[in-house]
Amino acid sequence: MVILGILSIIQMIFLPGLIISTLLHIKSNGITRLIIIFGISLCVNYLLVVFLTLTHLFLQVTVLVIIILEIITCFWLFRKKLLVSFEDLSHRFEQRVKFINYSLSDNPNSSSFLNIVKHFVFLVFLIFAFTDIVWVVQRLINNLGTVFQTWDAVVSWNRWAVEWSQGIFPTATSYYPQLIPANWSISYVLTNGIELQSFPKAIMPLFSLFILLMLFDLGIKTKSFGFFIGVILTRLLIKKFTGEYISDGYVDLPMSFFSFASIYFLLLARLKADRKEFDIGLIWTSVIFAAGAALTKQAGVFILVLLPFLWYLLVFRQKAVKYNKQTIITLIVIYILALLIVFAGYLIKWIHIHTGFDSSNIAYVTKDIYQGAGYIERALDAFVLLGKYKYLFLGLIPAVFVVKKPYRWLGVVVAIPFSLIWVFFFSYEVRNLALVFPIWGLTIGLFIQQLYDYLINLLNIVKIQKIPAISVLLVFIIALGFIGFKIPPAQLIKNQNERQWQIFNPELNGKIRELVVLTGTDIKILTNYPVDYLPGLNGSQISFWYDNLPDYISSIDNPEIDYLLVPNNAISGIRTEILEGLKNGTLKLIFSSEGAYSFQMLQVLH
Repeated sequence: MVILGILSIIQMIFLPGLIISTLLHIKSNGITRLIIIFGISLCVNYLLVVFLTLTHLFLQVTVLVIIILEIITCFWLFRKKLLVSFEDLSHRFEQRVKFINYSLSDNPNSSSFLNIVKHFVFLVFLIFAFTDIVWVVQRLINNLGTVFQTWDAVVSWNRWAVEWSQGIFPTATSYYPQLIPANWSISYVLTNGIELQSFPKAIMPLFSLFILLMLFDLGIKTKSFGFFIGVILTRLLIKKFTGEYISDGYVDLPMSFFSFASIYFLLLARLKADRKEFDIGLIWTSVIFAAGAALTKQAGVFILVLLPFLWYLLVFRQKAVKYNKQTIITLIVIYILALLIVFAGYLIKWIHIHTGFDSSNIAYVTKDIYQGAGYIERALDAFVLLGKYKYLFLGLIPAVFVVKKPYRWLGVVVAIPFSLIWVFFFSYEVRNLALVFPIWGLTIGLFIQQLYDYLINLLNIVKIQKIPAISVLLVFIIALGFIGFKIPPAQLIKNQNERQWQIFNPELNGKIRELVVLTGTDIKILTNYPVDYLPGLNGSQISFWYDNLPDYISSIDNPEIDYLLVPNNAISGIRTEILEGLKNGTLKLIFSSEGAYSFQMLQVLH
């Protein structure tokens, strides 16, 4: 069963894409290769599941035969590469490392000092970006062996996958496209109807991972740390607004992946065009992924419709791009075919809805859910939902007009229009904005880099490298004095005291603190709990472990003792004495705490 589950994952994310991308001679390597294989596999599987369902052949034996044939095909296609030695692989890896070194090459127009600063900043943001990627990898690992938990994932998306696996077209889907459930259903069919959710769910964090990897790859290829800042910001946006869905069955992040991937391929095509290496294969791939976005969630249609404009703005406007009439005709044919595949599904659902076989929730999510709120109220509520990220959201507008082309077009054509649609029609949840998360992140990141470049150019003009080194010490002293002036000692002490109340057991400390507010700090407490380390209570503890009855009796008669803080592991004889003291009025219960440190606070009434 485990082997079949693993086979289903390989089929969902690897085999079809590897074969198709190889047969189409799509030139790619590294991260780009992974993205292409992953996305094409999901798209091909969707078409395969639809075809097998139509022909009533969506059975375990059919899928197994297809996988076996795919494996045989892979061995044939890569029969030469499978014999490559480890030495050759090491050589290829070495070339990759050299490419990264080249990415950090010095700018001959800048001083050596500013070049060092540039390298340092680049590496710092690279490390932070890599750390964010590792964070998603950890989510991927932690996700293994889990099941779908969130509402829509359980009652809708996974239910539809189960219906696909039963050889029927899903019911009550409204206008929701089915690429992701169709892929999940392959796992259920391979396991012969046993719904082991851990296998289809295992692929879900890959969408977030690949979004960040695409930004990271652009940073390496363009030598721009702004993309690394984009990784950081995009990860923050994903965590803040779709954190619980990274590993679950919502399709907002998969749709965002497909949408951004279609743009990513166009940006790569532009970079190649700048080097006079026009690659039409990347533009073909952008069509596949834009269609994949539209087949994942309705918002993906936005990218599919805009795709021809993006071709022109990002690629074909380049003077370096050389293409012929046949290339354009082929591209248009592929695009029209993608439109037909996508809109055929939506047309069928439109017919079902208007003939009473299904229902639409468009009116609910665009109007009824707002309970009569107007567009201004919706906009205000949208900014409330964004919280502190609303400043980042508003910063998108000036950033778009500062960053260089072609990234400016991404903001003007995609991010800002889609954000406005979200504000007025779909702002009941911020996850509906997921399509532009990576564009949002990269635009702000490149905006920050643009400001940095202006600063570096200014420093280069004023010849900062010729300023004496002692100036750094003077700046440090001035900054230190400013910080000392702005942060008085009383504030430091107050901050430390607040943090000290959080040591050991914060719940118990809170109860002790409430008592101290009433009694003052001039008290003595018989206990083994280290109250001496709490603010203002140094010297208040009289140490006793409540493990000796005679010592307890002598201590209780000590007039200096004001309170007993008794642990739950006090010996039975002492607990009996305490109960007797509570009965005869010599002791009074102040509070009790639960948890790892379970104590009773008792006042001694002498």
